Amino acid sequence: MTEPPPRVAAVDLGKARAGVAVADELGLLAHARPFLDARDRRALLAALAELARDEGLERFLVGLPLDMHGGEGPAARRAREFAQQL
Repeated sequence: MTEPPPRVAAVDLGKARAGVAVADELGLLAHARPFLDARDRRALLAALAELARDEGLERFLVGLPLDMHGGEGPAARRAREFAQQL
């Protein structure tokens, strides 16, 4: 018998809010969760830690915003920094 895939959540980090979606138990569909306040980084990380405990999450995916030319700008740098903290 194969093990189920790890539970994963995706995070779309904005300056004011963070969008969150959690994959189902089969890893096939993502279900949106309420937005989280992203203005306070420490509080956001705590809220995501609580979500991980409540939902049995093993991984987070953080969206990497690219500019119109496919390059990384300030938003991408913030997302990378946030992913390291998470």
